[in-house]
Amino acid sequence: MVVHGGLKNAEATLLIVLIALSLQAVTLLKLVDCVPLLRSSPAGVAIVGIVSLGGLFAGALAVFRRLGFQPSPTACFFAVVLWSSQVDLLLATAHVGGTTLGLFYFEHGEEYFMSSWGFWALAWDGTAHYVLQLYLAFATLTGRPRRLAGLLWCGSIINSMPVLLMGAATGSFSSTIKPSTALNAPYVLAPLAFLRLVWSEAPGRSAASRRTVTAEVSRRSTASVLLWACFHALAIAVHVWRAVVSLGCRSPTAQWWATEIEPILGDASRGSHGFVVVQCLVFFFYYIPFHAWAALLAFRELATGVPQMSRELASIAMLIAGGYAQAQITSIGSAALSWRGFAPLATVPLPLTYWLVAAPLSLLPAAFAASCWQIDTATAGTVSVA
Repeated sequence: MVVHGGLKNAEATLLIVLIALSLQAVTLLKLVDCVPLLRSSPAGVAIVGIVSLGGLFAGALAVFRRLGFQPSPTACFFAVVLWSSQVDLLLATAHVGGTTLGLFYFEHGEEYFMSSWGFWALAWDGTAHYVLQLYLAFATLTGRPRRLAGLLWCGSIINSMPVLLMGAATGSFSSTIKPSTALNAPYVLAPLAFLRLVWSEAPGRSAASRRTVTAEVSRRSTASVLLWACFHALAIAVHVWRAVVSLGCRSPTAQWWATEIEPILGDASRGSHGFVVVQCLVFFFYYIPFHAWAALLAFRELATGVPQMSRELASIAMLIAGGYAQAQITSIGSAALSWRGFAPLATVPLPLTYWLVAAPLSLLPAAFAASCWQIDTATAGTVSVA
């Protein structure tokens, strides 16, 4: 009992330490605010960011060792991004006038965040990513399961990076790129490396990828399989169409869509335009193959009556669900709000047609992933041997 109690105390201390490390975001922004030379220089802001990231990584490593946990570069990475998530939350708060901390960063760091897309990206990182990263840092050091949270986090981060970097490089803020953009480098490769770790944590499988039919799988009605097949097919059509519109198709229907349904796709002067266009292309090139695969499996199940569920499908569906969550919160926020710099926030009325497209893309990927995950969990111990 003493050992058990000691372990619980150590874990509680660890959680407090992780949160305390993340709150050093406030300390850093206050310090930089006190040094005009740093906060007014793009190069100085970038250098402060790089030194802070490296220093926090080393500090986290020392603190974790002092607490008696086995040193882990992965846990230190999550401690660092926890801190950067709190920086982003402060920037999002500054965006709407809640604080003056970090205002210098918009001008001398990453100016493209002065848009509605930027606000929602910062807010998402400071809330959803923060919760996932806090759990992943804690789970890495304490040996708890990381697969579900890890897949969601990887999906969200991996989706956000090409949109952020390419949207900034090609959109209306492309002439204002500064050295601080390089601070996003850890987010480019680290999620891919962590995804490999999380993937390897999945229970072992036999050579046969298909699962034995269980009571849980057999509950999948023909109607539900057909509905999921239709969703994936329609998602493909929507992503193809939005990519065509975003690339400037001059057909009357495309012009009508860009004017009446999604004005942000047809108005290059809006600060979020470049990000939303790149998001449409990410959907086209990376999400359509998933939907095509999932639709094929569903139609095959309808034709043969043999369940097509696999651990791979459940894992990729959860990865895609994380990507959709980040994509939709930023895309809908960009479409519904017109915002550049610190001008007054203006809402953009959106027709019912827009919401008929946006709502299913916001809800159904998560619902599909949850259904796959539930079946995969229920059948975890019943792999068929070929």
